[in-house]
Amino acid sequence: MNRKRTLATCIVMMALVAALMALASCAPQQASSSSNNEKNLQAQEATYEAETPKEPFYALIVGDDSRTGTVEITKEQYADGTGRSDTIMLARIDPSTYQVTLVTIPRDTEDSIDGTPVKINERYRRGGIEGLLDAVQELTGVRPEYYLITTFVSFQDVVNAAGGLDIYVPMAQSMADIVTGNQISFSEGQQTLNGAEALVFARERKKYNSLSSVGGEPYRQTNDRAIVSNLMQKVFSNADTASEMSRKLLGL
Repeated sequence: MNRKRTLATCIVMMALVAALMALASCAPQQASSSSNNEKNLQAQEATYEAETPKEPFYALIVGDDSRTGTVEITKEQYADGTGRSDTIMLARIDPSTYQVTLVTIPRDTEDSIDGTPVKINERYRRGGIEGLLDAVQELTGVRPEYYLITTFVSFQDVVNAAGGLDIYVPMAQSMADIVTGNQISFSEGQQTLNGAEALVFARERKKYNSLSSVGGEPYRQTNDRAIVSNLMQKVFSNADTASEMSRKLLGL
């Protein structure tokens, strides 16, 4: 695959965060063979290339905090599998310049449902992605044309498929991995984080509470944008990375 074709394909996919999560989510739920998966991947790449927008467009990146696939799914408050959109990022993508602009919509942003005040992440829990898209449109005036919903498990998968996250960690961190329950710790400084470590970095906020009168949430939002930017850089720095991430996520 040549670089031009890969970049054209990635413009859409990177609007959905991690290059080939989009391809993975479109794959058949059951495939009879790796050969079928390979053909499906090639067909999807061709479709994305043909449908790449020519004008700037918007995509919504959603971090779903449901506990499906984690050690906390057995807790009563999480057992039904529903989740809130605790991470919400609006991405503007300009295909002509390959420029991506990210804006965080804080999960605590005030909203309402049937006249009752709620946080904006409650719109997702009650109304699903369409409910959240409506809320984002009401707040910003634009309706995203694409979206990607990541869970704790899928986030770890895409970071691992990308070969880890190369990022500066402002403070040493330690937290239990919500997927396995194992304790995860890493130091301050430039790090290469695997999927489990990157998820701890993405979730941590309380450690930053002492740095701000409004708490640590703004620091977490900054870290989450850094994660998305780093994943984009990994894809665009190597024309083969996007295809390789697709194959790993599809089990090829």
